[in-house]
Amino acid sequence: MLVCIALLWVRRCHVFLRRDSRLQHIFWGCALALGLFWRIRIDVDFGVSLHFLLLSALTLILDWELAMLAGVIGLSLLALQGATPWLLIPLNFIGGVFIPVMVTKWVVDVERKSGGKLFFAYPLVNGFLGGGLSIVASVLFGMTVCWLGDGEWSQDHSLMLAYLPLIALPEGVINGMLATGMMVYFPDVLRTFDSSRYQ
Repeated sequence: MLVCIALLWVRRCHVFLRRDSRLQHIFWGCALALGLFWRIRIDVDFGVSLHFLLLSALTLILDWELAMLAGVIGLSLLALQGATPWLLIPLNFIGGVFIPVMVTKWVVDVERKSGGKLFFAYPLVNGFLGGGLSIVASVLFGMTVCWLGDGEWSQDHSLMLAYLPLIALPEGVINGMLATGMMVYFPDVLRTFDSSRYQ
């Protein structure tokens, strides 16, 4: 069942990419940049490695289907470099790609349905808020998996909760800045941006 869903999803992405050669270049550039950027990690004193996801900005550029495929390619590049085990790719995909992309998609849908016409609502809501919420959801998923695996709540889990605002704010700022820059200079690259909606 999951294999059929994955094949249909890849086929749908292939249709998008085959129709637009410019989108192909943007997609492969984003996927490569993601794989390289995820190599930059911060090791926290209790054994956790953190990195910026940038998946909210990627979702705004590519839309959610292609953003997830780019995330899979980014994870595969990390595994090829030996930065993460191949066996952890499914779990990393759920927590580090699927959840952030779907949270951002949900934020984009809510912002569209709100009918707001302010120009900077797009980067502030979708980029900044979407980026912050996406990494919060990703970290909470990872904490839940570790908590269920350990069977008890530890001091490390409490420390991770304490670090959460310090992780969410820069993630939101970076995604918001990327969304703003792309919206101002390359609005045609953003597949989720409709300039006719804003004043």
